[in-house]
Amino acid sequence: MAGTPLVMAPWGLNPFGPVKLFVLCLSAALVAVGVALDRRALARVAAAFNRPAGLALLTIAGLFVLSTGLAADPRAALLGTYPGYESGLLALACMVVAGFVGVTSYDDSGPLIARSVSIALIVVGVYALAQRVGLAGSGAGDALQLDRAQSTLGNASNLGLWCAVALPWAVYGVRDAERRPWRVMSGIAVAAGLTGLVASGSRGAVVAVVVGLVGWLFISATPARIRDRRVWLGVGVGVLLAAVVVVAVTLPSVSRIQQGGVDTVEGRLDVWKVSARLIAQRPFLGFGLGGFGSAFATTGSLPLEDAAGRDRPLEDPHNLLLSTGISAGPVAMVALLVLIAMTGREVWRLRTRSRVVLAGAAALTGCVGLQFHFVTLDVGPLLLASVAMVVCEAQVSAGESESVHGAQRAVPELPTNAWGLPVAWLLVGVFVCGAVGALGLMGADAAMGAGFSSAQTDWPRARASFESAHERAPWDPAPLWAFGRAAREAAPGPGAQGAVESGATALRDAARMSPGNHRVLRDLGDLYATRVLTSSGDGRALSDALAAYDGALELAPTDSLTWLGRGGVLLATGNLVEARKSLERSVELSPRLAVAWANLAQVRRALGDMAGANQAQQHADALELEQRSD
Repeated sequence: MAGTPLVMAPWGLNPFGPVKLFVLCLSAALVAVGVALDRRALARVAAAFNRPAGLALLTIAGLFVLSTGLAADPRAALLGTYPGYESGLLALACMVVAGFVGVTSYDDSGPLIARSVSIALIVVGVYALAQRVGLAGSGAGDALQLDRAQSTLGNASNLGLWCAVALPWAVYGVRDAERRPWRVMSGIAVAAGLTGLVASGSRGAVVAVVVGLVGWLFISATPARIRDRRVWLGVGVGVLLAAVVVVAVTLPSVSRIQQGGVDTVEGRLDVWKVSARLIAQRPFLGFGLGGFGSAFATTGSLPLEDAAGRDRPLEDPHNLLLSTGISAGPVAMVALLVLIAMTGREVWRLRTRSRVVLAGAAALTGCVGLQFHFVTLDVGPLLLASVAMVVCEAQVSAGESESVHGAQRAVPELPTNAWGLPVAWLLVGVFVCGAVGALGLMGADAAMGAGFSSAQTDWPRARASFESAHERAPWDPAPLWAFGRAAREAAPGPGAQGAVESGATALRDAARMSPGNHRVLRDLGDLYATRVLTSSGDGRALSDALAAYDGALELAPTDSLTWLGRGGVLLATGNLVEARKSLERSVELSPRLAVAWANLAQVRRALGDMAGANQAQQHADALELEQRSD
């Protein structure tokens, strides 16, 4: 559970999903084995599902299972798709079962989670600091986040949120660890977690930490603690640290707030409005896991470009409640709210126990942060372990399990033929199979990397690599999409004819597998555009390119990169008037897209508009200079 944040694939490969899914599947399998072999642990899990919070979780799980079976592609809903693979039912099941670590060995689970999370925090925080000062690379190759550390999490926002959820557990180690070395290590972990949070530049994670800190102070404010000077000292230090974190993260975030695209407050609100309309379209079981991307792409006209005009994939509304509603329907949203409310109720009822309060602070921090982010393989298990700890403490206080102080009470035992034992062993088998499948996904990842590396020099070899990747993950359009993108790089070299034709076939298949994804059609247009630029007089390639671009614009009329590609093809074929219209639309949508301004200058110059050409060229030169300086 705490090991997944430490796993990063080698540079050049996907740092998000397959390797982490493999580790998480193994972790979930081990937890399930522990539950199956420990009768008391099995009884605790069964008792947990008889409580309101457990029943709400079972309701959510049942709705997700139904929505998976009714999804457009059940395989994708079950196993997830590139690059994260977090949106599959298998990944969610792993997160839930890995969270059971909080109830499998109750007396030891709190310190165990605190120690393992503290070790992970130190590694993640130190690596994030090394990235921030330029001593280590990100491993993700994401130019959009050069000013934000990603550590081993593969995404800056994911780094910030994981650190935010992990910090209360490090604080628990500082307060309650029996041995001084563990307390010292936990203190270092707190500092490392704050470092990772600041280096990530995640605004949502900062909000989550502040809310979690305020919630912890509020819940802990018993009369005895109010009179305790140490509490006020802790409050002062906490407020100071919160102020430092807020200032440190806010300063580098100002430019992000001012930029266009979905990362601004206005852009995120627009996405949430569309998400609410999507939920209304499917008021019963939603679109299934992973269905948001296709559903969102068919709705519209929201600009998804960043400040440089690059298109941004959007596969989740970045809001836990909306994501649940879109995946499994409004009833699942209500059940999730019940789960949150019941967990909060138990925390308030048991607020005299530091372990409950800090686990509740971690759960609160995660729930708040996930209103601005999506559930990942790193954050999900830790959040659910925090919830499980609260539920287990509630069982102890109700006399349903062992006493915190070790005095044995009546523990409900399950009969040999109870449903819990076979389900536990079934989960072991499922997760072991999931780990084997994750190895296959890792192989597909490696095959796609090999295909890209040999595309320009040895196209037959590259083609074989992409076909191998598709065979390993036939439900996923990503290998076919990668095949088509690589064909564009191979087109000017040896075997150009076969590359374009096979790449176009792969992209058309990918478009059928992901209906509504305008990016696949745009890449198809770019592939044909390469043929137009390298083979003069190829009228069929020109018509195919324009048809692909027009199809992409029907799905996303505000995609500036599609307008750019369309304008470039028309410019190359001498249709200057239409080229100018397309390029002017491109710079209107993304004013910081330097290549569009350069092409527009060329078109205006050819049409005799020298003043307009000079103006466009000045824009292009200024943007290129700015981007080089960055």
